Amino acid sequence: MSSNADGSISEEEIRYYSRRAKGVSMVITAATYVSPEGGLIGGPGADSDELIPGLSKLAAAIQTEGALAVLQIFHAGRQSSKTGDFVSAGNIPENRAGAAIPRELTGPEIYGLIHSYAEAARRAVEAGFDGVEIHGGNGNLLQQFFSPYTNRRSDAFGGSLEKRMTLALSITREVQRVIRDHAYTRGCT
Repeated sequence: MSSNADGSISEEEIRYYSRRAKGVSMVITAATYVSPEGGLIGGPGADSDELIPGLSKLAAAIQTEGALAVLQIFHAGRQSSKTGDFVSAGNIPENRAGAAIPRELTGPEIYGLIHSYAEAARRAVEAGFDGVEIHGGNGNLLQQFFSPYTNRRSDAFGGSLEKRMTLALSITREVQRVIRDHAYTRGCT
C-alpha cells in the first residue's frame, strides 16, 4: 500500500517486490484496482493506460529476480473508494462503526465494471506480466455479489446462486478473452 496518490507504482514498491521476488517462483502483487471508486488509498491502479509504464517496471523488477509476475486485479466495492463513491451489489453497509452505506450498482455500471476488469487485464499484458489473478475474496466486490447477505438483487445479477455468480463469471470470461487476444498478438503464450 505504498503506491503514489494517482495509483502509479512507486520506487518503494519496486524495491519491496524486488526483495521478495528473490528465490521464489511466482509473485502475485497486492490488490490492484480496476476502477478508482473501488480502489484502496495507497493502493496500485490498473485503471488507466498512463499507469502501464510503472506496471511494466514492477513486472520487470519481479522477473529480473527470476520469478513470474502476476498482477492481482480487484474492486473493493463497499469496503473502500478513492472517490468517495462506495458501491456494491446493494445498499448493505459493512458491519462496523462508521461504515459507508454503499449505493447499488446499476446494470449499465455492472457491464462497465466487467469492461474495467478486461481493460486492467489488457494493461497487465501490455506491461509484461506473466499472468492476472482476479481477486474475489476478503469481502471485496465479487464476494459482495456472491453473498446472499449483501446481494438482494432481483435482476440478472442477484437471486439464485447462479445469478449471484454472473458478475464473477462474466469478468472471468472477458478477462480470459482479452488476455488471449492481446497476449497472442504480442507473441506471448
